[in-house]
Amino acid sequence: MEQLIRAIEVNNELLRTMQEQQNRVCTNGGGSVIVRM
Repeated sequence: MEQLIRAIEVNNELLRTMQEQQNRVCTNGGGSVIVRM
C-alpha cells in the first residue's frame, strides 16, 4: 500500500513537470506551436 502511494506521488510530480514544460513551449513559441496532449 505504501509503495502504491509513493508511486502515485512520483507520477503526479512527473505530470506537473511535463505540464510546466508544455506551458513554457506554448509561451515561447507563440501561437504557431501545437502542443500534443
